[in-house]
Amino acid sequence: MHPLIRVICLLLMAGFVATANPLILLLSLGVLTGVYLRASLSIGECWALVRRMRWFFLSILVIYFWFTPGRAFSPALANALWFPSVDGVELGLIRVACLVLIIAAVSALLQSTRREQLFAAIYSLLAWTRYLGFSPERFAVRATLALEATTTVQAMIATTKEQLEPEGKAKTRIANLANAMSGIFTSVYKNAQQAELTAVTLQDAEPLMFWQWLYPLSLLLVYLLLLQWPSLLGVG
Repeated sequence: MHPLIRVICLLLMAGFVATANPLILLLSLGVLTGVYLRASLSIGECWALVRRMRWFFLSILVIYFWFTPGRAFSPALANALWFPSVDGVELGLIRVACLVLIIAAVSALLQSTRREQLFAAIYSLLAWTRYLGFSPERFAVRATLALEATTTVQAMIATTKEQLEPEGKAKTRIANLANAMSGIFTSVYKNAQQAELTAVTLQDAEPLMFWQWLYPLSLLLVYLLLLQWPSLLGVG
């Protein structure tokens, strides 16, 4: 599949998954499962991205569980402020599921697409913005440099985490972590000042076969059908 088609399919999936429609979530899960199996993608890399978002997921669950009014699980828990509502649990889990699916789709794109292909696809997707006064070349170059810098920063963070002492009082560990993050920020700033200017070359986009547009069009039509499915069945 052409890199541009992959990017468009990702944007379509992310947009429709955000609707939190259960049928769309199930379809997206099936599509991603097929992609991971067919392309032999790494579930471990996807899981690593999901784990990095665990505290964000937890905050979403807390907000939905305990700050969403709705039905109680039982009459005895109707006035229990410490117990979440049925609606809160449903909404919280669905929202987390949406984010996990989007992360899985992004991971699939990054694993199956080389960096040069991804930048060429982004450039092709945004080429029309030059008529509005924007520069797609500048955006692609900045994306390139940002990803290259991300690899360096991740290595710094991994090295710093290994040097942190796992034991000690919570207050001491928090202070050490704050000092470590401050040190990483200082190192990144110094490296940016001392770095030499580099040239970034964007390769020509791969030829796009016309029939490949059937992938995003089919995905779009199926998503729209699923959105209208209850009304077509006369439900709701």
